[in-house]
Amino acid sequence: MAEGQAVLPIVGYRLAKAYGWAESKVASMNYLDFYLLADAIVAEKFEGSPARSAFSEEDWFYIRNAQKVVLIKSFDNLARKLLASRNFEMPVKHMTDKVHALLQGTETRDSLRFVLQSEHDTHIVNSVTWLQPVDHEYVDMPFASTLVVELHYDQECLAKVADTSCFTVEVYNNGDLLKLDTCLNANKARGSTSPVCQYEDFMTHYRARVPRGGDLQTLCKQGYDPYPSGFLQL
Repeated sequence: MAEGQAVLPIVGYRLAKAYGWAESKVASMNYLDFYLLADAIVAEKFEGSPARSAFSEEDWFYIRNAQKVVLIKSFDNLARKLLASRNFEMPVKHMTDKVHALLQGTETRDSLRFVLQSEHDTHIVNSVTWLQPVDHEYVDMPFASTLVVELHYDQECLAKVADTSCFTVEVYNNGDLLKLDTCLNANKARGSTSPVCQYEDFMTHYRARVPRGGDLQTLCKQGYDPYPSGFLQL
């Protein structure tokens, strides 16, 4: 069942009326209309504005979840790959450079250690979807959400082995460790139950999701319809 058919009768029409919509306009509303109103009322609640109406916990679930539904479904697989790949391209390059510097002994206290990117909820929702984490359920991406990629290394391992097996990568969404199937399967094959990625396994997972067939800059310049056919019938 389309989201609109299920959600609008539960809370959508009442939300529209809370914003003073005329009955005729309420009767013709679609799920995208609901999302725009939901986005507004979530912001009002966050800012401490007076409540427009009384909504139950179930109502708030659908109101908050509209963000996730719309932001995911308004991107097809290629568009999502392009968006997330562009977001990850520069940080992953810096991470790779860091690994090489540590292996070659050229790391210094002045080397780059932290990259901060400011993103919209659109980017975070679609980047998490692109990564396809295992058993990662969430209702929405609230204000100040984070997607953190951390590179770790074992100093003793570097002194003895000095290869990429000394490095691990941890990915967190709002504090929750994201478990990636490529890493879980590789760890299992090594006899490990660790949910943490070895560096090479993370890179394998990442590369498998980057679009092929052209430069990212060129691919991103292609025309794109943000609302695919049938989108308004959600």
